Amino acid sequence: MTRATRLDMSEAEFQAIVTQLAHLAGWQTMHVYPLQTKGGRHRTPTTMPGWPDLVLWHPARQLVWFRELKTDDGRLTPDQRDVLHSLRLAGASAAVWRPSQINDIERTLWADRPATKETEL
Repeated sequence: MTRATRLDMSEAEFQAIVTQLAHLAGWQTMHVYPLQTKGGRHRTPTTMPGWPDLVLWHPARQLVWFRELKTDDGRLTPDQRDVLHSLRLAGASAAVWRPSQINDIERTLWADRPATKETEL
């Protein structure tokens, strides 16, 4: 299935699409909802700054993935970069996904192993 995406979509819109696609492909997901701080900025309420937006797991395929969702022009914070790197060092699949990758993301969700490049670290 090929999907057209708006390159200007928000992270929340992108996350809704990714989560829906994941559930259709048999994945379970967990998202830590952000807290709004003074000035309207959001931050993830964990004890670990930079924790990825989405944890996806597929028991039947024995896969667990950590994904940071960014807009096409969004940048990783140093904390996000460090956490993704640390997860990879521990053997986890950790990557950044963007709306422009939606077709690859969808194929990856249906595949047995991650196919999208784990970039930006």
